[in-house]
Amino acid sequence: MAVSSTRGRRVRRKEKKGLFAHLKNLGFTNRLALYIMVFLAAGLAGGFYLAVKSIATGYTGALTCWTVVFTPIGTACSIVLARIVDKSRAENTSADGCLLYTSDAADEL
Repeated sequence: MAVSSTRGRRVRRKEKKGLFAHLKNLGFTNRLALYIMVFLAAGLAGGFYLAVKSIATGYTGALTCWTVVFTPIGTACSIVLARIVDKSRAENTSADGCLLYTSDAADEL
């Protein structure tokens, strides 16, 4: 985005560089997929942590509760991720079945 300077010339606004600055270029569904994958990784890490603690203390109540609660959530997340992949595949595939960005069909767009 261009901004006028004090001399009337247009100068380019400096882009902010940060940890998540690259996410602004992603679409909503791709960003959602990244967030879901982070959530699943956190759930998996929490399950491993509870498993280690349950083995160390001999108490399995928290691990059982975690498993019962997180399994349906993880299943739902995997279904949503599968739909996101299907949507991306449909958007990036031409009618003859080849990927648009690897074929001559992309030149015609």
